[in-house]
Amino acid sequence: MSHEPRHPIRAELQGRGQELRALIVPLRQRIAALAIIGLAVACWRWGASSALPAFACLAINFAALGVIDVRHHRLPDLLVLPAFPVGTVLLGFASAAGATGSLPRGVAAAVTTMAALGLLAIGRPGGLGLGDVKLGGIIGLHLGWLSWSHAVLAIATGFVLAGLWSAALYATGRANTRTMIALGPFLITGTGAAVVLLSG
Repeated sequence: MSHEPRHPIRAELQGRGQELRALIVPLRQRIAALAIIGLAVACWRWGASSALPAFACLAINFAALGVIDVRHHRLPDLLVLPAFPVGTVLLGFASAAGATGSLPRGVAAAVTTMAALGLLAIGRPGGLGLGDVKLGGIIGLHLGWLSWSHAVLAIATGFVLAGLWSAALYATGRANTRTMIALGPFLITGTGAAVVLLSG
């Protein structure tokens, strides 16, 4: 019996889906716990606002990305890339429904953040990955929708926290100049900090 060859794009997506499932399933309890915390913060911050769906989706997505990056030093494209169109649509809906925010500013912040992180990645190969650059774009889109201050504080806080953690590891002899530090979890933490600190 002959079998029709699978379409290459479909086969690629199926392969990546299975790979992503293999990453998520062993970590599902940690991801769920962080997602609940993120959703609680989103509900506290936006309540019944039309912006809640966008930031609720962001919280769930970031919970998975953060846990995976800590364990595997990876930010899978299958989680990262859909966040751009999904976030754009949901933030556009929020703006149309009257929520305080600006989609053009969010897009500008996403582009600016990705450009800045991209230059850092080029200038320091190995210190910053393309996954971190794309993650910065997601943060810029969502937090830039709120304000430039939110976006800047989120990224700056992430780098400060990463620097402090690296310094602590070096000081205790648990890391050296060749040790790879996952930046994603710190950028995600910085995002949460910016949302909470600038909630007024």
